[in-house]
Amino acid sequence: MENKSGCLIAVDAGGTKTEAVLFTAEGKLLRRLRTGGINPFVCSFDAACSDCLELLGKLRAEAPSPIIAAYAGIPALQYFGGRIEEHLKAHAGMPIRAEADGFMLISAMLGHNDGAAIVCGTGSGVYIRDDERQYEVGGWGYILDGCGSGFVLGRRALRAVVREADGRGEKTLLTELADAQVGGVTTDHLPEIYAGGRACFASFAHIVFEARKAGDAVASQIFDDCAADLAEMVQTAHRLGALKTLVLNGGIFRHFPEYAEAMCRMIPQEIHCVMSDVPPLYGAVVEAMHDAGYTCDEGFRERFFEGYNAE
Repeated sequence: MENKSGCLIAVDAGGTKTEAVLFTAEGKLLRRLRTGGINPFVCSFDAACSDCLELLGKLRAEAPSPIIAAYAGIPALQYFGGRIEEHLKAHAGMPIRAEADGFMLISAMLGHNDGAAIVCGTGSGVYIRDDERQYEVGGWGYILDGCGSGFVLGRRALRAVVREADGRGEKTLLTELADAQVGGVTTDHLPEIYAGGRACFASFAHIVFEARKAGDAVASQIFDDCAADLAEMVQTAHRLGALKTLVLNGGIFRHFPEYAEAMCRMIPQEIHCVMSDVPPLYGAVVEAMHDAGYTCDEGFRERFFEGYNAE
C-alpha cells in the first residue's frame, strides 16, 4: 500500500445543504460537518465566502496535522469570474481549489478522468470534463434555468394547483396532494410557500411523481416536459463534444429512478448512463486527493465509507 500522510478537507456546498469532511490521506474520516446551503446566487458572494471560510476553519482547528489539500465544490461559482476561489485562497490558510459543484460528480464515479455528469436535485445542469477542458450546459440558476429540476417540478405542480383554483386549468390530483402536504388549502398557504423560497418549491416535486403514478394527466405532462428538458441539455452537450459516459446524480434521480430512465430514453443511445452510488461529497474527496498527488484506491474508498457510514 502506498505510504500516504497528511490531512485533507472536502466540501460539497449545495443550494439547501452543505457537507464537509476532514480526513487523512489514508482514508480515515476525522470529522464530518453539515450546515445550511452555500450558494452565492442565493446568499450573496460575501456570505458564500464567509460561510465557506468558517466551515474550513472549524475543520482545520480539529486537524492533528497540517492540511495538505482542500477542495470545495460550490454551486454557481463559475459565474463569479474566479473571485470566490481567489478569496478562499487568500484567506483560508491552506492550499485550496474551488470549482463549480457539478464537476465533482464526475470524479465521484469516474475518478479524476474525462466524463460528464448531470445533476437533478433542487437545481439541474450538465457538467463535462474533456482533457482538462471543463464546461457546462444549463445550470444558469433557478430563475433563468433549472430545467427539469426539483424546483421546476414543484413550481409547475403548484402552478397547476392555482390554475385549477382559478378555473383556468384542468382538475388535477396535484391539488389534493399539495393540500395534504401543507395541511390545508394550498392557496391559503402561499405566503409561507413564497417565504420558503427555492427549497420550499422543490419540496413539492414529489407530488408530480405520485400523481403521475395514479394516472393524472396534468402530472404526466409535467413529467414528460421536464424529462425532455433534461434530455435537451444532454443532447446539446453531446453536440459540443461526444459524450461517452454520463453520471447521473441528485436527489430527484435517486428517489425517482423512473424520471432518470425517461430522460435516458431520449438521449443518444451511445451515451452510457451510470447512476451514482456514492454521495457527491466523495467526488470532492477524490479531487482533494488528486490535488495532494494521491489517487483513491479501493482500500481508501472502503476506509472512508466505513467512517462516513458510521456517522
